[in-house]
Amino acid sequence: MKILLIAFIYNELPYLGDFVTYYKNQGIDLYIIDNYSNDGSYEWLISNNIKCSRFDTEESFDLRLLQKELTRILHIKKPDWIVYTGADLYYVFDKTIREEITTASNKGYNQLNIACYGALNTGEKFGTPLYNHYFYGKYWKEIVMISKYHEDIVMNGDNIIIPDSKIYNSNGIMCNYGACKPIAEQKIKLKRRQKAWDNGLNQNTGRHFRNGKTVNWTWKKEEIENFHRCINAKYFKKLYSEN
Repeated sequence: MKILLIAFIYNELPYLGDFVTYYKNQGIDLYIIDNYSNDGSYEWLISNNIKCSRFDTEESFDLRLLQKELTRILHIKKPDWIVYTGADLYYVFDKTIREEITTASNKGYNQLNIACYGALNTGEKFGTPLYNHYFYGKYWKEIVMISKYHEDIVMNGDNIIIPDSKIYNSNGIMCNYGACKPIAEQKIKLKRRQKAWDNGLNQNTGRHFRNGKTVNWTWKKEEIENFHRCINAKYFKKLYSEN
């Protein structure tokens, strides 16, 4: 079974080593779409033999265009299953991703949902891997970003839609560490997303970038959740203890 992790990135050089190592250990293939990084990310991918290509959105973080390109690549690669993620998003299961998908597939399911959390910066000293330095955040919602490939696949924000969906309620979590990156990086992301909004992207897409600005991308611990004590604490502990 061919399982393809696919992601788009922009200026993720400090995080790529941890990201690639983690997902290679999950028994799946990787394909990265570089959104014309200027920090050496694309060159790093090439030098480390990571399958990749480049796609230009003229310095805007336009999810519509990026997901359209991602879908185009999927129609070329035609994997059996897709794992849609980003360089700061980590899936954690009791088993490997390949084993979790195999279990779902053998039971006749064609998609997986998973509990999604967002880790937040609470004033910690910046460090990588991100999952070893940031342990506070918020539960967001259940998402479907792992799916069997279908010719009529549709990317809709944080969900993959296919005909005749049969969703497996997986154990585990997906944690987004994007909000833990340095403030200078957050300002660049907001500027790029603002350009996409100006070009017609739905204003609600990525509104968390605006929310982060209101607190200067630093949250109070007492107002959010301690991952060590949350309902899915074992998965967070597994993430940073095994990698």
